[in-house]
Amino acid sequence: MVATLADNKDNIYKPITWEGAGPGGHHREGVLTFNAIDPLPPFVELKVKNVGGVAERSFKWNISL
Repeated sequence: MVATLADNKDNIYKPITWEGAGPGGHHREGVLTFNAIDPLPPFVELKVKNVGGVAERSFKWNISL
């Protein structure tokens, strides 16, 4: 699995769909869809592994209620 979401309790969520460019190429563009998380955590972190020679990249979003 290349991309996953994690929450503040270290729960891991796998994507359910990818709509976009297929494998290959330098820049891929698309939409990655996950099931809804309930209850909403204070933040989610998208982790992308083994892309472009980088072991892991992460992007974190705070969720304000």
